[in-house]
Amino acid sequence: MLLQTKYFGEADCEHLLRFEKGLFGFEEEKAFYLLPFEGGGGSLLCFQSSVTPELAFVAMNPFCLKPDYAPKLAPGELKALGVDRKALIVTADVDRMLVKSAGNIPGVKTTIVGSLNSYDILNAGKLVVSVAAAEKLEEVYSK
Repeated sequence: MLLQTKYFGEADCEHLLRFEKGLFGFEEEKAFYLLPFEGGGGSLLCFQSSVTPELAFVAMNPFCLKPDYAPKLAPGELKALGVDRKALIVTADVDRMLVKSAGNIPGVKTTIVGSLNSYDILNAGKLVVSVAAAEKLEEVYSK
């Protein structure tokens, strides 16, 4: 989707992040795109509002500053995120940052399409599949 942005002009945005309660001080803003700054090597990111082109927040990838970054979430925080039960995240390829992040959340497992199995699917309370993984699954199983 093409979107007018604060820092990038018109940008092709794909992955929408939703915040049910909005962001602190911007409660009416509930949907953002996460865009990397060119030349930032993935360390500088931009939370661009999907509604207000002038609203964007610069963020830093914590793994660039502290590779062993591993926040511990309280049970209430996990419940608010909807991961108070087992979840399986499926990606097309290995995403090391996602694997590290998910490793800090009890009951959350990550896998790639090539390793997906019926036991893991049935054992998960929630199944999260990336767009690229869904396309790969469709490609493999539509034959």
